[in-house]
Amino acid sequence: MPKENPPFNSLAHYLRHTKVKDIMKAPATTMREEDSLSVALLKFIGHRVSHVAVLDETNRLIGVISKKYLYRAHAPRRLQLGQMVYAPDMIVDGDAYFSKGDLDGYFLSQVIKRDPLALRENDTLADAVDTMWRKNLAYLPIVDRNRYVVGALTDQDVIAYFAQIAAGAS
Repeated sequence: MPKENPPFNSLAHYLRHTKVKDIMKAPATTMREEDSLSVALLKFIGHRVSHVAVLDETNRLIGVISKKYLYRAHAPRRLQLGQMVYAPDMIVDGDAYFSKGDLDGYFLSQVIKRDPLALRENDTLADAVDTMWRKNLAYLPIVDRNRYVVGALTDQDVIAYFAQIAAGAS
């Protein structure tokens, strides 16, 4: 007995027919490889992101920095309950803090993940989900044919997209 075609609103339909450009965030948050880790941390906090595309001197993608990489390069100190001493050099991130001076001693070029996987705007959501799942990635920069960053896609963007579809279907 032949399989029935999936309904138009099936998950497979959305994965195959949705383009990355339809759900990516643009413009992407970017930094330069010569930026310090304090600049990166302030960008993470200010833009409420956990990954940032890193560009070379020609503005092409050369790497990705994540909060996880930053924390590995320089572990934060934890604030204790009731402890909040202001210091002009302190950068607070939730219940952790860093010394700006300490972070200024490290540069993105020292800690980024180089040559990251990237997708193109016309790749499908199926391509993105497959890449993220197989490579255990939460973030993909989206580039043009010359590796200029045109956007970014996160696992949260994909979840939000399907949550909107589900909300509209109910």
